[in-house]
Amino acid sequence: MTFNKDVAPIIFAHCTTCHRPGEVAPFPLLTYQDAKSRAPLMAKVVASRLMPPWKPVPGYGEFLGNRRLTDAQIRVIGQWVREGAPEGDPHDLPQAPRFVSGWQLGQPDLVLKMARPFNVPATGDDVYHCFVLRTGLTEDKYVVGFEERPSNRRVVHHSIIVQDEHGAARRLAHGSDVGYPCFGGFGFPAPGYLGFWTPGAVPHRQPPGIAEILKKRADLVLQTHFHPDGRPEEEQTTIGLYFAQRPPREVPMDLTVGSVDIDIPAGDAHYKVASFAYVPGDVEVISIIPHCHLLCREVMANATLPDGGTKPLIWIKDWEFNWQQQYWYRTPVKLPAGTRVDMEMIYDNSSRNPRNPHHPPERVTWGEQSTDEMAEVHLEVVPEQRRGH
Repeated sequence: MTFNKDVAPIIFAHCTTCHRPGEVAPFPLLTYQDAKSRAPLMAKVVASRLMPPWKPVPGYGEFLGNRRLTDAQIRVIGQWVREGAPEGDPHDLPQAPRFVSGWQLGQPDLVLKMARPFNVPATGDDVYHCFVLRTGLTEDKYVVGFEERPSNRRVVHHSIIVQDEHGAARRLAHGSDVGYPCFGGFGFPAPGYLGFWTPGAVPHRQPPGIAEILKKRADLVLQTHFHPDGRPEEEQTTIGLYFAQRPPREVPMDLTVGSVDIDIPAGDAHYKVASFAYVPGDVEVISIIPHCHLLCREVMANATLPDGGTKPLIWIKDWEFNWQQQYWYRTPVKLPAGTRVDMEMIYDNSSRNPRNPHHPPERVTWGEQSTDEMAEVHLEVVPEQRRGH
């Protein structure tokens, strides 16, 4: 086994998206020297399936962008390390992936940035703050991709972006270029999300014919949830938007299954939260977004069709807050009207949970803070009966 012939193709396909300068991974994996210096660590983390991070259990939804290595690929890396990590023939080395200016989807059609850095306090409760990003658009645009680049990922819990056609956010900010506090909402009736970012989020383009409509002269409003990390920090987020040239056939909608009935006793290692919702019309599910916090250990969503048949939507057995993301189905999942979508999440509030933020464990209820808990599964859907018209 050599790096150039056997290992580089695996790394370039599954690792370099994150393991490159400016991305979330702590070191690059772009060259032979990069890989050789980390060879024993690589063999260990891929054998344990800690890396590459891919949480869905195979067979419970087929998703695009699957980073999961096959057993054969894991054996290749292990054998290469055991043989001394040889480089091999330079002519066998495939071309490394090319990335444009750090953007994973290529150069955006519109780039927006917070007017100036926001100061995150060293301690205290989590902070929710809204920032107004003026687009300057003179015509409607059709958004098919969204990429967010926080400058300081240590303190960003998550962020959500919506559009504001009426200047409400500007009025709430009172002319300030640092926005306004917005715990629990945006402060105005906001339409559906235009995009979001969480740790582990991977940007993706919408399927052909599907796009969000960004209205001319609308502002974008970025709501960011910050969690202090023990020292004063700054954050200045940049947003990239990708546009289609023609109006979409469909605009996606959100179907949420969730619960606020969360009250986890201290020490409970297997606390279950369940909820369900019915699909109001024939739809195709194009993506799914589970969301919970630090105590969550397992996430499952299934659909029961009106004829009694079932379709698994997702199952994550080892949920980790730092690797949550939006998962895009390889083929849209058709759900007829009347389908019941069930969500179940399991939480570990014991001292044995290494991710428990409380030592000793404390009672945890629903809430917006990182140390609270949530239970949500969002389905991004389009009406099935109109697709292709």
